Amino acid sequence: MGRRHYHRSRPAHYFWRGIAESEWVCGPQLSYRKGDKTQYFNVQVNEGGFDAHRLPGGDLLIKVGPRVYGVNSSAQCGACPRTELRILRLTLDVKVHEVLQLGGVVDTGMEASQDFAVSADCIASGRVRPSRV
Repeated sequence: MGRRHYHRSRPAHYFWRGIAESEWVCGPQLSYRKGDKTQYFNVQVNEGGFDAHRLPGGDLLIKVGPRVYGVNSSAQCGACPRTELRILRLTLDVKVHEVLQLGGVVDTGMEASQDFAVSADCIASGRVRPSRV
């Protein structure tokens, strides 16, 4: 007899941000809805720090994070904290582009740390400038 693999089911937690009347961006699988049309993307997002803003040209900036999270793993750094800050751009032709990605595994054994600061107007201005904190 072969091994049986059991997958734990986890409840899905859906979330969204309104952009305008009848227009939303949603997660955890990134999707965009305008009116009665929905477009799904092969991008996973987390609710922590999830926000969106329309740029003057019509594109949307979507922010995910900053956040600190952990994963359950027995690998070497399974207990190490992880960080994430991403900025995505949803263009008028309904394509998603990652314009900024910061974060990764924080190796606590090396006494390393990560700190991200996002100004309140970062998304509203459309200006994304990484800086050292």
